[in-house]
Amino acid sequence: MFIVKFNISPTNKASLISSCAASAKGLKPGTYDLWLIASLKSDNNNKISIPLGQLTDAGEQQFHLRSQSNRSATKDLAVKQVVITADKQDPFKQTLLIGSPSLFQNVFYRDQYG
Repeated sequence: MFIVKFNISPTNKASLISSCAASAKGLKPGTYDLWLIASLKSDNNNKISIPLGQLTDAGEQQFHLRSQSNRSATKDLAVKQVVITADKQDPFKQTLLIGSPSLFQNVFYRDQYG
């Protein structure tokens, strides 16, 4: 069984920094990368991948990632998926786990920070 928790959000509406926190449980020992798959809000058809970082092995099949990014780099993007890949693999071709925001998360994010 795999469990993945992911959160990316501005610190507040005026913040220029977005924080990202992710954890995964159930992965075999190894090196894994976390990717954000998004599209421009003005063009929903073209997806792009943004590397968020490498998951850190915390032991007992648990991996974690915490990072911060410049909010201006992602403010015009609509999050489609979060993807875990093996080390340095293409997130469009070699995915291990994929997660998508729920309808309620999409509406909340759009209304609060969009």
